[in-house]
Formats: sequence, structure tokens, C-alpha cells
Amino acid sequence: MTSTAFGWVKYEGKMHQEDILILADGTVMRRNADEVIRKYGTMKAIDVEEMTLLLESEPEVIVVGTGQSDSLRIPAEVMTMLDKSNARLVQGVSPKAVKYFDSLTCRKAALIHVK
Repeated sequence: MTSTAFGWVKYEGKMHQEDILILADGTVMRRNADEVIRKYGTMKAIDVEEMTLLLESEPEVIVVGTGQSDSLRIPAEVMTMLDKSNARLVQGVSPKAVKYFDSLTCRKAALIHVK
């Protein structure tokens, strides 16, 4: 990732104007906004299915960018999944999360919230 600001993130030279998931193999996916909003009433939460995708890619570290103003939340059921996994969670505002993700040399995955 190179940079992020409100409403976008740039990853591997491509501008994304929506939240993205990055699997440990480098696959980039848009978040399923409709499903997350249906379950939580907002895009400002991580869905169990999203975390399952990230965990199934077998990262050592999962980086969660919580948005430009730290608005994304991790529900209890998702935290329980993480606690049972071997992956370490690192979360923070998206600009700092992006920099941290870039600095990692281990197998890594991410969810970056752009707003």
C-alpha cells in the first residue's frame, strides 16, 4: 500500500474507493457492503465472514485499518474468532495501519476501512 485518505486507499498502484480485504496471498477484494449493512446496520463493523476469509488465508498478522477517524469496530464474535486463531491482530486508524502493513515482512492480511 502506498497511501490512504478519506474515501480511498491505494494498493499496488491501484486506487480503491471502497473498503478492501487483502488476503495473505495478496488477493484484493472489495468488502461486501450489502451483507455487512444488512447484519450490522452500518459498514463500520467487521463481519464474521470477512474475518473468516482473512483467517483462512493463514496470515501471521491481521492488520485492521479502522478508518480515518477510528470508526470501524470489531464485534465480540469476531474477537472470539481471533482469540482462537494463531493470527495476531493489529488495529489502528487507516493511515497508520497502512504504514504498519507495509513494514511487515511476515505473512499478513488486512481489512482497510477508507472512511
